[in-house]
Amino acid sequence: MNDTPPSAAERLRAPAICLVAYGACSALLEFAALVNKLLGNPLQRRLAEFLSERGIDTTAFDSDSLSGGLLFGASFLMNIVLSALQLALSLFIGWAGLQMLRRRHHAACMGAAIAACLPCSACCCLGLPLGIWVLVVLNREDVRQSFSES
Repeated sequence: MNDTPPSAAERLRAPAICLVAYGACSALLEFAALVNKLLGNPLQRRLAEFLSERGIDTTAFDSDSLSGGLLFGASFLMNIVLSALQLALSLFIGWAGLQMLRRRHHAACMGAAIAACLPCSACCCLGLPLGIWVLVVLNREDVRQSFSES
């Protein structure tokens, strides 16, 4: 049996891979949401049609609420900007996971772990435990010392 403790690189491997996967999945979902918003919400319109064909009340999907109604311009722009920011945050989280694998940019990895904990993406239920796990691993003394800032 091997009683040697795992190295810092071994400790970082699993949480870093999970952070990359989380960032990639979140980025894909955010990209799809951004494209859907730019195209005028065709997914919601199709869902409303699908439900109404089956006799389900779709008053919540009226055309005014889907097009933005009176405040369409401001609402549309705000939704696009927020989606773009969420996409950028997801890409940052994925990038930081790659940096964790290389043991570089400790502060950026800490920031990405905190960002993963924020409830601002479609994957937020996974992000909180993942972010906490990454923070715990990154705060270990041997792991902190293994990072080379560049």
